[in-house]
Amino acid sequence: MANVRELRELTADELDLRLRESKVRMFELRERARTGQLKNVKEITLLKKEIARIMTIKATPLQSPQETSRVVPKKRGLFHFRREQEGNK
Repeated sequence: MANVRELRELTADELDLRLRESKVRMFELRERARTGQLKNVKEITLLKKEIARIMTIKATPLQSPQETSRVVPKKRGLFHFRREQEGNK
């Protein structure tokens, strides 16, 4: 299980590979859980979180250093933020 910093350093191809590997591992863990061979069920939860992290990083657009300092209001969702960005282009 990798932390967010390590995942952000990976390239898009490496993230795709990591995502595929994680999904295959998830399938294997679920099968083992169904047959009663999985002793630590928490592995499934941890793997689900890693998959979510990878998908979030893939969906997050790359930002320049000036844009990262900009604070986005919390009440606005990603949809509104993207519409603002499209309007600025």
